Amino acid sequence: MTAVPLRRGALLQSLHFESADQIPAAMWPCRRTFLDLDYLRTLDETLASQMDMRYAVLTRAGRAVAGAVFQRVDFDPEIAFPSIQKQSSTWFSTIARRMRVSGVLCGNVFATGPHGYWTRDDLSTAELFDWLAQTLEHFRSQLARSGRKTLGVIKDLSLDTAEALSN
Repeated sequence: MTAVPLRRGALLQSLHFESADQIPAAMWPCRRTFLDLDYLRTLDETLASQMDMRYAVLTRAGRAVAGAVFQRVDFDPEIAFPSIQKQSSTWFSTIARRMRVSGVLCGNVFATGPHGYWTRDDLSTAELFDWLAQTLEHFRSQLARSGRKTLGVIKDLSLDTAEALSN
């Protein structure tokens, strides 16, 4: 577990974990199927060689108020579009080398819907997404040190949530 300071408020602290096994059950009360600790442990065990998972818990005065799942996703156009590569190998390979990107996704690539984070009622939407953005940037910047082009995405952000953030 790593504690990361936040820009917003001294009572808020972000705790980062490299596996679901490291998260104390009392800190992760969410029982929704795709955010349940047992499900996340299963993902960790079965996909360890193909996917790099990270977890974060936001605490306020020592009490968990939010949690989030982050997945590293690599995109290589030569692997994603093999038929195009076979037809136009020279120009496609040149472009594809420039388009290889690694990303950090807050969410679950295996499920549609807002399955990337949970929150308690006493956390505002602005606080939640400020924390998610800071945590996403933290994980993305770690990945960027490898020299690859990187991006960060919060998956399944609803229009209602986006409108609340803009007000």
